[in-house]
Amino acid sequence: MPASDLLVPEGARLVHVGPYKTGSTALQSALHDARPVLAEHGVRRAGALRHESLAVIHAVERIGPHHDAARARERWELLSAEVRTAEEPRVVVSSEVFSHATPAHVREIVDAFGSGVHVAVTLRPLASILPSQWQQYVLRSQRHPYEEWLRRVFEADARRDYPRGSFWVPHRHDHLVARWAEVVGPDRVTVVVLDSSDRRMLPASFEGMLGLPEGTLVPHEDRDNRSLTAAEAELMQAYHRSLAEMSVDRRIHYRLLNAGADVSFKKRRPGSDEPKPYTPQWALDAAAGVGAEMAAAIAASGVRVVGDLDVLAQARTAPAPPDVRLTPEAAGRLAASLAAASQELLDSARRRSAHELALQRREPATPASLAATPGGALVRELLRRARRRVTAVFGR
Repeated sequence: MPASDLLVPEGARLVHVGPYKTGSTALQSALHDARPVLAEHGVRRAGALRHESLAVIHAVERIGPHHDAARARERWELLSAEVRTAEEPRVVVSSEVFSHATPAHVREIVDAFGSGVHVAVTLRPLASILPSQWQQYVLRSQRHPYEEWLRRVFEADARRDYPRGSFWVPHRHDHLVARWAEVVGPDRVTVVVLDSSDRRMLPASFEGMLGLPEGTLVPHEDRDNRSLTAAEAELMQAYHRSLAEMSVDRRIHYRLLNAGADVSFKKRRPGSDEPKPYTPQWALDAAAGVGAEMAAAIAASGVRVVGDLDVLAQARTAPAPPDVRLTPEAAGRLAASLAAASQELLDSARRRSAHELALQRREPATPASLAATPGGALVRELLRRARRRVTAVFGR
């Protein structure tokens, strides 16, 4: 289907639901950067942030102990109200977190966004998604080696076992398409099968759907969102195993991630000789088989398709297994990233303590007011409050 035939009607709310590892971050950055141009052409980019992930986490009930539940609910209420009441001819919102929506969630989201919801799904072959998704899990807490994880994933698909939170909820792509098409109708679902050789396919498809001039959306490579190398992934897994052996509360790790530990770690620039995780031939064959099933089901669903669904079923040949070597430099970077995140949490706790002390004194938290407080009393009070905050953040 050519881009010129993709335009959604006026009044449409275009909801991009990912899934993960299919260009969502690049698209969100392009939409965010192009806000002024979008506005000139009657398109509202919903949400104040580059990615309203916390809002959508609330909508699909993925709130964890490391999330601020009240803030998530507030973000969702703001986002859904903006989409529902926008007066521009077209509205667009993008989040791969939507791919976790159950059928009940889909209905609630569509109702919250109002009439005229259209859905966009971006797809890549499973063989490309598997290593990227695994290393993302590794950043969180995954301790299974890659090949063992692969076996578990494909065994679950063979059993048709897709529990909430599992890999297949967002990545059994035929089911993902079906969940949204059942609510909005297949004529309001557009599947974009990405072509790795055509970097303009993703932005051009959304320009077509939104009625934007060619070249409006310019995705840029987010080097800080890169995938881990095989050695970095092994290092992270060793770290998680050590946390488990030492009975460290997992919530501490999540707080460190939220404080920027993962971003800091990914700022490291791997050498060109550092390989990515190696996907064995049996897994590539299994991915092609599942891809063929998904392509056939999507083709039969009646949704609009941009690109070639056969790409999802293409067979690949695994190269020779690479030589993976852990480096002291990578280990040092991980340790330093965790230390920097810890420092950020401590500094944040101290800032909040100082601010609360100033509020209790009914004074603004300014350098002048702090300087006027007797030194000993101020230091004692700040230390007491800092200890309380640190205990709340890290536990005992």
